[in-house]
Amino acid sequence: MGYVGLEGVREYMGNAPGLRELLRHDGISLAAGYFLANWFEPNYRTVELARLRRLSEFYASVDAEIMILASAGSPRRIATAGLNPDDRADGLTDYQWGYFCESLNLAADICSDEFNLPVAFKQHAGTYVETAFETEKMLADTNPATLKIAADTGHLFYAGMEPIEFFQRNIDRIGYVTFRDVNTDLFYETMDEKAGMQEFILQEGFTELGAGSMDLAAVVTCLKNGNYGGWITVTQDYSLRDAAVAAGNSLEHLQMLIAK
Repeated sequence: MGYVGLEGVREYMGNAPGLRELLRHDGISLAAGYFLANWFEPNYRTVELARLRRLSEFYASVDAEIMILASAGSPRRIATAGLNPDDRADGLTDYQWGYFCESLNLAADICSDEFNLPVAFKQHAGTYVETAFETEKMLADTNPATLKIAADTGHLFYAGMEPIEFFQRNIDRIGYVTFRDVNTDLFYETMDEKAGMQEFILQEGFTELGAGSMDLAAVVTCLKNGNYGGWITVTQDYSLRDAAVAAGNSLEHLQMLIAK
């Protein structure tokens, strides 16, 4: 048995029949839609929420199970991701934070009320919700009843957080999970050299599951103890191996973790 779901598939936007046929043919579900936006500038809100409605209507029509929201980043944030986890001076202002969280609450209401799509927000290195402070502020200032967190083990670690501790502390807020393993030795070398995340990725810093140093077994235990019933997805940004081989290796490791 292989993977049972897909995430995203924006290339099928406007072609719901084609996507439904693909999913039917391969016997898989659409785990989640994905929407990246500028949530913190007033001039963008009307446009971004209109885009969200169009995309949510499409994803709902093909039975997506959840909508993942994320924040737009910036070239500087991407280039310096992970370097200053405790002191990022290029974050949002207090006003922008207020507008940001208000926009997320509105977006979650649109998805749930109009399209019956639950919503989770993704913390992501290189964006304006990267660090522990930024992630906790977003969680504190949004509605826990309508907006969950899409937790990614690799991006949590890259931003200076301990994934297991994060999962344990926020288990009731987690609505979606991405397993991404990390070559931690390469990560620390990258940080010492003040290299960018793209360089880290192209050196296979995010590895196949089981080839890195993340304690994914402990995360699985936390999810089981917390009665988590959502998706666990697998992401590897770049691999020198054949994609099918890399994906298969990760799948085997994930199945082993879940079976324990």
